[in-house]
Amino acid sequence: MRGLNARVAYAQAVVLAVIDVEKGSEAINESLFDVEFEGYHDYRHGNFEVPVLIRDVPALVSSWECGQAIAANLAAQWQETQSTELEGA
Repeated sequence: MRGLNARVAYAQAVVLAVIDVEKGSEAINESLFDVEFEGYHDYRHGNFEVPVLIRDVPALVSSWECGQAIAANLAAQWQETQSTELEGA
């Protein structure tokens, strides 16, 4: 199920932050990075809806959307490069 691993990792990181602020903060950042990558991956595979399991955590949604935006920008740049190469050929 999309978003399950991300949700579990984030929940574990939040609990860790209560026990150890420094390690918890690192774990939260890592989980947000993983969600960003998941958003990128989802975009590349045509999944444009935020996974149900992360919708109620704004930080996860924001990171996922950032991954989508990165993928969209890279796709647009690639399209532009291909168009420019075809025009120059």
